[in-house]
Amino acid sequence: MNETERQTSQTEFEKLKEIVCENFQIEEALVEHNIPTFYLKQHQETKQAFLKLLEMLKPMNLVAYLRRHNEKIVLKIFPKPPAKPSNTLVNWLLLFATVGTTFAAGYFLSDARALPPHPMNGKPGYILVVMLHPVALAGWIGFFITMLNLLPAAMLDGGHITRSLFSDKVRGILTILSIVFLALVSWPMALFVLFMSTFKHPGPLDDVSSLSRGRKILFAVLVIIFVLSSVLYDLFYSLIALFRELFGV
Repeated sequence: MNETERQTSQTEFEKLKEIVCENFQIEEALVEHNIPTFYLKQHQETKQAFLKLLEMLKPMNLVAYLRRHNEKIVLKIFPKPPAKPSNTLVNWLLLFATVGTTFAAGYFLSDARALPPHPMNGKPGYILVVMLHPVALAGWIGFFITMLNLLPAAMLDGGHITRSLFSDKVRGILTILSIVFLALVSWPMALFVLFMSTFKHPGPLDDVSSLSRGRKILFAVLVIIFVLSSVLYDLFYSLIALFRELFGV
């Protein structure tokens, strides 16, 4: 690197340092492996400051990420990776494929047959068979897929949510419980989630700031959706029915 390139690089670093200082209180600023790195002071507001910093870096085609490392808050700035252009046709094809396969599954699985009377404990009995319309069964399949996607494991949507709320230890426990649950419900899905668990979660750009109240409320809503979409709903319904029978409510 010649003197001109070194001076230009130093000038860019000083400019980035000035921008960071406008938004954060820093303890140390340096270049590590050609990446501008800033160690921030503890106990300062980071959420809005980080969002403002990202907006300031956009015209420079740069992006930043915020992490905790060895009990320190570290901010690194690097060139923004090139984004692949979105193919609208592919998105529409995936949408129609999802809707089509869901309705097809509902149509084929809804072709049930009524069962004849079956003796129960030596006495004549009956088995209640509920015949669902293909659209209704397709909706049930949609609920089931939603429940699987909200499990707190790996790269599932539920895994992304739990990563933003809990520590690595808690996420590991939830992942193990999810895999055990899936082994009882759908072992191919359990193997798939187990495979995805071997990959490390990349994490968000801001992995330091706490979640807003609105996002915490959204988390509670998603927990409710998970319960209503899963077999846990049957358990809760049975407990409510037992409670009403015991106490005559």
